[in-house]
Amino acid sequence: KSNQRHIKHQLFVNCGHTEAEERLKASLDDGPKFDGNVIIRPSSKGPDSLSITWAFNLHKSWFMHFEVDEKGKKNGDLGLGNELHIKWGKNGNELPEPYSDLDEIYIRFIDPMNDYAKSMNEHRHFRDGTPEEIENWLQEQALVKSGNIPYCIRYEPGMAGMYVLTWFNPQSRSNPIKKAKITLLPTGFSMERKHFTRVDEIIKFLKNHVGGGSNSSSSSSSSSSSTTTKSSKPSRQSRFSN
Repeated sequence: KSNQRHIKHQLFVNCGHTEAEERLKASLDDGPKFDGNVIIRPSSKGPDSLSITWAFNLHKSWFMHFEVDEKGKKNGDLGLGNELHIKWGKNGNELPEPYSDLDEIYIRFIDPMNDYAKSMNEHRHFRDGTPEEIENWLQEQALVKSGNIPYCIRYEPGMAGMYVLTWFNPQSRSNPIKKAKITLLPTGFSMERKHFTRVDEIIKFLKNHVGGGSNSSSSSSSSSSSTTTKSSKPSRQSRFSN
């Protein structure tokens, strides 16, 4: 149960995570869906923390919740701390740079997340569909363009902020579907323990490194065994669909 807080900000609402999600979903009734809206709310962890509920995809009801640690407060103060630290990921690690207020969190954290999510969702190689639908589509594309390696990026169902780069390698007959998870960050994207600021960089990495011996994930290592070592980089790239 969340604690009531005395914070004046247009994005702050005294509510719990369920009500925050319902409030954001209610915006669907007001017109076209708008992903990227947020509600900042009290945290169930106490008066020295806040929570952010971010609408990653309203149509699918996928939300992300971030904890914000407040520092520089006196005991019992229900106002806002003067140093805010956002916790990120399953382990709850703090992002390296603190924020001074909620406006700065929106400008330096939420807004960039929205921009990167939009760049992914509007990219020509992004496809919306279930994993089964995407894999069936890739197999169809492989039949249409024999010898090519079709690929696309999709959502990871139920995992807000996660995408999956998926490709079909016909040379790997036992397991032709290859995957690499992509994590959305306020600074871009993370895949294969590498950082990217543009979706095209992810595609370029795929074309240059699939079969290139990367062992940072099972998807890349498995695909390397199915690619002939005699292929040069240009010929490997040319096998990928444009």
